[in-house]
Amino acid sequence: MQQFHRDFDTFWDTVCHDETRPNLALEIVDLGADGGIEVSIHLGQPSSLVFEVLLVDPESDLLLTHGSIETETFWKCIRDHVNNAAITQLFLTARCHSSPMPHAVSARRIGYAEMRNVRFFRLIDDILDEFTTREPCLSVEVNVTYRNEKNGRFIDYGF
Repeated sequence: MQQFHRDFDTFWDTVCHDETRPNLALEIVDLGADGGIEVSIHLGQPSSLVFEVLLVDPESDLLLTHGSIETETFWKCIRDHVNNAAITQLFLTARCHSSPMPHAVSARRIGYAEMRNVRFFRLIDDILDEFTTREPCLSVEVNVTYRNEKNGRFIDYGF
């Protein structure tokens, strides 16, 4: 039979209690060729917006150019919340305008929407690389979804 230390119960209670630490969520949404890419940071809930910027296209390096006002504001916002609230995890949601999934069998060439998605994913990859450089102690969970108005009649979802 196992023998536990007499203070085991107190130890268990102190380690396994539910912490109410705020979450940091980063959303990057491709609104399409005419709408640009919306980048926003939320603290705790989607209603608590702390940063928002609109990138013109997937090739934009606005958040990756050292010294630019937008870049430094974006990373300062993340750094301040990570340091002040002791946040260790970031939830990143990347939402494409069209489906990121290729057709299983296709004889046609890759189209504009697919090329835009590839460039969008490269932008996300560059931002994730920057996270590992600037905030190495921050763990990032990535969720990739897509939005396509043509599929709206088949799938009941809202934005």
